[in-house]
Amino acid sequence: MYHDFTIGIPDAKGKITIKKKGGSSFVLFEYGRVYDPARKFNIPKRAIIGKVSDEDASLMQPNENYQIHFPAAVLPEERSEAYRSCCLRIGAYLVIDKVAREYGLPAMLGKHLGKDGGLLLDLACFSIISEDNAAQW
Repeated sequence: MYHDFTIGIPDAKGKITIKKKGGSSFVLFEYGRVYDPARKFNIPKRAIIGKVSDEDASLMQPNENYQIHFPAAVLPEERSEAYRSCCLRIGAYLVIDKVAREYGLPAMLGKHLGKDGGLLLDLACFSIISEDNAAQW
């Protein structure tokens, strides 16, 4: 899955290849070679690390392979307007939030935890939605 931001295509001489497929261009990173004695040449090992941007050919949208092969690269931080976890399913969250508000849980937690009461409700909601918490049974 590609990120929703663009970064510059890395400058690694001899390691970066652009390959067109369909209507898109992909950035491939060569991370190794394997010698084939039968055919007597090296076979490159490559991974797709991003997709070339449609607006600017010097930029790309990275994917998870980019972070594997370029761990020291600094990626833009998460957007400030996103204040809820992308893992929460909004429909289930709205139902749980409505129930919590009817019982007055935000006000009760706010007295004891301050503004962190909302985080506790988010964690409880995530736990219920993801069904990973054995305590809910």
